[in-house]
Amino acid sequence: MFLPTLGRDGWFTVGRKGDERKIHGYGNALVYLASLPTAYWRRPNEKGNWGIVAVVRWVMI
Repeated sequence: MFLPTLGRDGWFTVGRKGDERKIHGYGNALVYLASLPTAYWRRPNEKGNWGIVAVVRWVMI
């Protein structure tokens, strides 16, 4: 899930590998991700390493 807790000091790293951007603010990052054909963002895995994941489907919670 793309959650507000995935930001680092309020910045979110979004986009495909090699075309990533840092966007300030969860709302701004969410708007940007929703504009992409396939949304990608970084999040930590179980070992704490930040990797890129892709959206499978959007569900509002």
